Amino acid sequence: MKVKKHHLLEPVKNIITSGLGENTDIEIMRKTIMINIMCITGIVNLIPLGTIVFIEGNLAIGFCNFTLALVLTVLIFYLRRGGSLLTASYIGICFCASLYVYLFLTGGVSNAGFVWYYTFPLFASFLLGSKRGAIATVLMLLIVVLVFITDYDSPYLMNYAFDFKVRFISSFLIVFAYTYLFESTREKAQQKLLQKNIELEDAVVELEATKGVLQQNSEELEHQVEERIEDLRKTNEVLEQKVDERMQIEIHLNQALLSVETIME
Repeated sequence: MKVKKHHLLEPVKNIITSGLGENTDIEIMRKTIMINIMCITGIVNLIPLGTIVFIEGNLAIGFCNFTLALVLTVLIFYLRRGGSLLTASYIGICFCASLYVYLFLTGGVSNAGFVWYYTFPLFASFLLGSKRGAIATVLMLLIVVLVFITDYDSPYLMNYAFDFKVRFISSFLIVFAYTYLFESTREKAQQKLLQKNIELEDAVVELEATKGVLQQNSEELEHQVEERIEDLRKTNEVLEQKVDERMQIEIHLNQALLSVETIME
């Protein structure tokens, strides 16, 4: 059963990872999975909502929903074909921002379009990084502030009460602050980890160099020992030769002494 379940989940894993291998950099894999999940979630939600809106007669919002769903689908295939991750992130964020602003201005379905705005800091920070995501989020907030301070009267635009404006800006800032702190902390931890990896690689290189020096010294020492042994062997041969010569001399002396003693007798 576990094997069958694994085989069933394999196509899903293949889709959300864009077919990347297990050896892919963890940061690239994380953002790829996040973009694909964002796209799939958006498509699953936008198509039914767009259909409902079309049925209700709001063609503009329905067209925006279907257009964004199409863009998100293209992004999935773009990443699958090995497209630039940063380009896909910018395209996705730009289209999401456009839709969120439109939903905020018009109210969206059941005047709940502003709810989508809270998800923007998450997508922007996690995909673009804490600094770029913060810039994009601030721009989105400035649009909201501009809408709030603009005195307009249009049947096509949503009119928000003053207390809602205060609550929305404060709550949006809280979401933004937590998202920024989380992502910046994660980036710092990632940077420290990369620094530790670099230091570890440098230490390995140093150890390899030290190992090479030790090996070279060991080879030189072995060579010196071999030379010393060869010198000792040669010296030993010379000594043995001298001992043999000395013994021969002693033998000749003994023979001479015996000869002298024989003559004297």
